Amino acid sequence: MSETTDPAAKLFEQLGRALSSWQNIEQCLGMIFFSLLQTTSNQSAEIVFSCMGFHLKLRTIGQLYQNMVKDPEKLAEWKKLRRHLEKLYKDRNKLAHWQVVDVNFKGRPEGYKTILTHTFTDFRYIDLSKHGTPEMFVGAMDEKDILETQKKFNKAWIRVMDMETEVLKQFPPPTINP
Repeated sequence: MSETTDPAAKLFEQLGRALSSWQNIEQCLGMIFFSLLQTTSNQSAEIVFSCMGFHLKLRTIGQLYQNMVKDPEKLAEWKKLRRHLEKLYKDRNKLAHWQVVDVNFKGRPEGYKTILTHTFTDFRYIDLSKHGTPEMFVGAMDEKDILETQKKFNKAWIRVMDMETEVLKQFPPPTINP
């Protein structure tokens, strides 16, 4: 990988890494879903799962888990993990739907910054009283913020993988009919 000094390129690279980390979480959740569903019709399960939004996926996995796993401690662990994933999903949406912009505050070289921010037409995230400063973009993320978000995603991924491993041991997926 070549080293770049372009701030936008670095931000895009970090953004790609963070979104890939999130995808690992979703992949593990898919495996948990298929194992708990215990169906031999893989195509039907894929269609159902792909049509669900993230929160519905979590609720559905939770229902399947509750029906299959009777251990109250494990159910409590799942509920805690689900709440954590729901909070992280807000950050995932920022990464997936916000835009990368180069801004130059007050026309000074030291004011130049590349950030991930909302669209400029969403005034919920613009504080005009701080116009001309980085603080004007409420909740904007820079490369460090995205890296910290990726670290949170990776920690959550480990927790989801641990659950996936348990589920696969207890409920191996059935043989799939092609």
